[in-house]
Amino acid sequence: MTTTNFSAEEYSASFLIDFLATLGVRRAELSFSGGGDSGAVDQVEFTYARKRRPTDETVTEQWLLALARHHLLYPEYKVELPPHAGKGEKFLSALVEKHFDNHINSHLGDWYNNEGGRGSVAVDIADRAIRHEVCYNTTSHGEPHTAKANHPDLFTALLAAANSFGVGSIEVELDFDSEGYCWSQTHTFHAIDGTIVVLDESQQTALLTTCSAVLRVHSFDGKPLGTADSMPELALQFYETFVKIPALETSTDEVESFAVRYAIGPDAEQLFPSLEWTATFCYHDTDDGDSGEVIAPVIGPAVKRVRRSRRRAA
Repeated sequence: MTTTNFSAEEYSASFLIDFLATLGVRRAELSFSGGGDSGAVDQVEFTYARKRRPTDETVTEQWLLALARHHLLYPEYKVELPPHAGKGEKFLSALVEKHFDNHINSHLGDWYNNEGGRGSVAVDIADRAIRHEVCYNTTSHGEPHTAKANHPDLFTALLAAANSFGVGSIEVELDFDSEGYCWSQTHTFHAIDGTIVVLDESQQTALLTTCSAVLRVHSFDGKPLGTADSMPELALQFYETFVKIPALETSTDEVESFAVRYAIGPDAEQLFPSLEWTATFCYHDTDDGDSGEVIAPVIGPAVKRVRRSRRRAA
């Protein structure tokens, strides 16, 4: 037994590096990422000094030898076996992940909630160093962009149809991801005085049927709008026709998500009905987080110097 002053992190780093070195590993690199409310290790990659990777049997054999040496020399330190580690390189990956969970993750801050983040951990055998770095995702909201689509005949006819249901304006909110997929939408119906009108399913179906009849006799840029089978389909149809292209032209940076709100109703001057829309973009960026390294001390018995007796010359 030896008496040492290594921290648990230093000992774990030394044990990991020494074990990987016996298998011809020159470097191991772990990458991780997260967001929302979860995160995970993406992959662990190994670079070997030789082209041939160690066999499963070699990994198992060297692991048992490393454990035996550990228990003999440093019983005061703990070495944990990765759960469900598998064999061969899967075992090595699980071992690196175990070190990540036990000794590095606590230094990285919150990289897995809300906007999340990503980073890497590099195990460098030659330098006896384990280095980590992380960056955090951030989002910023652009200025809302508002415009109108003025087609008096179409919108006058639509509002006339809606008026028969007590609706003076129709407001739609659409949320899109970075690929332009609409993942959420809501519809709000307002009376002429601005109060909210609640329509049950049958009333909405009747309103949709009436709107579809209006659309069949109108066209946009010489092309008929066609009919819609549901209120969400109608909402997306108006977005695609009147809002999509001019809205997307207002954004030049990398878009994380965007929201579009539009209303079919009288314009601000109450002169004639129009479709007025507002688009707000959420942009993606990253902030550098913490980085650091642990230099693994050399663990092992001290090299004994052999004293040789000097013979005096006769």
